[in-house]
Amino acid sequence: MDSLLKEVVVSRDFNECARCLSLLEVPFFHHEFVKRALSMAMEQEETSAAIMDMLQKLGDSAMINSTQMAKGFQRMVERLPDFSLDVPDAYQKLSLLTADARSRELLPASQSSWAMLRSTKGLQGRMSIRLVSMSPAQSL
Repeated sequence: MDSLLKEVVVSRDFNECARCLSLLEVPFFHHEFVKRALSMAMEQEETSAAIMDMLQKLGDSAMINSTQMAKGFQRMVERLPDFSLDVPDAYQKLSLLTADARSRELLPASQSSWAMLRSTKGLQGRMSIRLVSMSPAQSL
């Protein structure tokens, strides 16, 4: 999956990406692809536009369904405490990527509100993140 992501970022051949992803025959595991794409976008900021465009194409074509897309974002949120050790501004970067995904309608309407990120300081001054569930009226 990582080599596929690297190739897509360079070539921007989204059709080839979709073809390779379908050859893996693991649609129940596409959330892992989304999580790895988000990781790459946060580690290598210059790749974020290409990665979000790729996720848009894969979402629009239904190659990655909305449940797997949302689950990929959820998995990235769960990974943030450790990930932020290597990428100090990971919380802010994921917040921007989530906002971009919401504007592109990549996250389902019923779950886009839970994907809104909230940062809070923990007891030891470390940043933690949680998903906030809101009614659709609150998410506006």
